[in-house]
Amino acid sequence: MNIFTGKTTYIIFSSILGIPFLIFLLVILFKGPIASAVHVIFFLSFCELFVCFYVSRFNIKIDNERIHYRSLFSGVTYMDLSDICSVTYKVGSVKYSERFLPFYRLEIKGGGKVIMINLKVFDRKDIKLLNDFLGRMLKNCG
Repeated sequence: MNIFTGKTTYIIFSSILGIPFLIFLLVILFKGPIASAVHVIFFLSFCELFVCFYVSRFNIKIDNERIHYRSLFSGVTYMDLSDICSVTYKVGSVKYSERFLPFYRLEIKGGGKVIMINLKVFDRKDIKLLNDFLGRMLKNCG
């Protein structure tokens, strides 16, 4: 099973920079050329491409033996399915040390490892599919 970033995540993240980009292009169209327009267009285009690349790096893969989670900055983390002992959904931060963690996250613990999955970037149907799979697996474990 492969779970990729949801389409709505691409739309939201692209809108964050896409709307200012379109406004800037409209200003150039109606007001005429601006001296630093090329630099601004290049910068906004680069930022937009980076955001799309960043969002595309999120991936959850489950095969017969392991669960793999990939993000751009933390790389690939994995855990054997037989090692999973707890699955916890968390929202927000309770402790001060949790302030930089994803707001909606899934913590999978087992075998001395913790995989923390940022759930905000995935579609609800994919999260439900993952939840059903992990729930069946934990019931089988005991």
